[in-house]
Amino acid sequence: MLLEAHGLRLRSLSEAQDEIVDKLDEHAEALNKVWKGMRRNQTPKGSKTPERISRMKEILSNGARTFKEMEKLLGVSPKEMNRLVSKVDQRSFEVFTRPGDERQKVIKLRSLTSNVK
Repeated sequence: MLLEAHGLRLRSLSEAQDEIVDKLDEHAEALNKVWKGMRRNQTPKGSKTPERISRMKEILSNGARTFKEMEKLLGVSPKEMNRLVSKVDQRSFEVFTRPGDERQKVIKLRSLTSNVK
């Protein structure tokens, strides 16, 4: 009788443990999906990004440009321009709004001497 009770208790604990393991697996899968989605947003989506950044540097070597001008020169949409600017080295580029028109964003190369500390 006592052995049967222990056997029944062990089976019950084993089943509970299996349920917990299944739930943990479900949660781990969900977390992995979220993690993969976050990592995907942090990496450039194609080989064009380094080329566009290089072209941006070339264009901006002649002076500051508005985002609209850069979009036309690079042939990108406003959404792509924002994504591209988020990928550039902030030590090399400066983004600011044009005085008098706070809606107009401007990008320029930072001077090399301003980076020296």
